[in-house]
Amino acid sequence: MRGFTPCGINQLWVSDITYWKAKQQFFYISFITDAYSRKIVGYSVAENMESVHCIQALKIALCGLRQQGHLSLHTTVTGAYSIVVIAMYNY
Repeated sequence: MRGFTPCGINQLWVSDITYWKAKQQFFYISFITDAYSRKIVGYSVAENMESVHCIQALKIALCGLRQQGHLSLHTTVTGAYSIVVIAMYNY
């Protein structure tokens, strides 16, 4: 995220999706990564790119969150994913 450099964990998470082809099938992997530690804090693997899998990765990441404070989520994924995150968490 331009203009913001985290100085500790759980200040900025980054979301992305990639795919992996195995034989004749694609698998889509949604990641939530902590920008400071570079640790994957949540992920989901699926056979399609439905936004529900991105939300699952976010839920896993949030379940592992042990401290309160300001947390920003940066994503390059647009459309339904962003709308669902806003609706679910009122951001």
